[in-house]
Amino acid sequence: MSSTRQAVVEAGHFLKGLSDYDDERQKLREQADELNSRDENRPDGSKILATSLKLLTHIHACAASETLQRNGNAQMVFDIPSRGVICQLLEIVVLLGIQPYLSPGMGVHLHQRLRLQIPPSILERIGAEVHSNVAGHQLANTVKLLLDVIELPGKGIEPIMRDHVWPDLVYGLTELSYSPVRSSNGTRSQSCVPRLKKLLNEYA
Repeated sequence: MSSTRQAVVEAGHFLKGLSDYDDERQKLREQADELNSRDENRPDGSKILATSLKLLTHIHACAASETLQRNGNAQMVFDIPSRGVICQLLEIVVLLGIQPYLSPGMGVHLHQRLRLQIPPSILERIGAEVHSNVAGHQLANTVKLLLDVIELPGKGIEPIMRDHVWPDLVYGLTELSYSPVRSSNGTRSQSCVPRLKKLLNEYA
């Protein structure tokens, strides 16, 4: 098994764990009148986001390395299940790391997208985390990590990112660069403006 395939399998196990957690939780609800609301084993939104970003970075690094070794700068071809795993991770990152921090009216929510890959069970689970894990600098951290992945040598998951979440990166960078709210509270980042212009020039 190639390193890229192994990385995708590990990511698939992570996603299955998110779904299985909710299935098991539902069974417990049916067996008991009341459950303890505190679950120490339950990963919160920040941990889910961090793990998703880590898995995406690892998949990209493996795929980019393989393409550089075999075919120069040729594009890695993922099968449909592997592409689905990558898209689900990207959607989790968007839902937890970008959308909660955008100004009203900016962006298209995942629930409104026709090509959504994430299963309803995980989408419901992740949606419950959005409002309880809002951190001031999370948008900047998320966008930076995604841009770092895109700018790594070789073509790993970059074509999938461009096809699936490119608008979300533009929304995130626009928010960081021009938001009046961020300007008033001192969290606007002028350093994001060049990266936004570069992204628009390269991928528009």
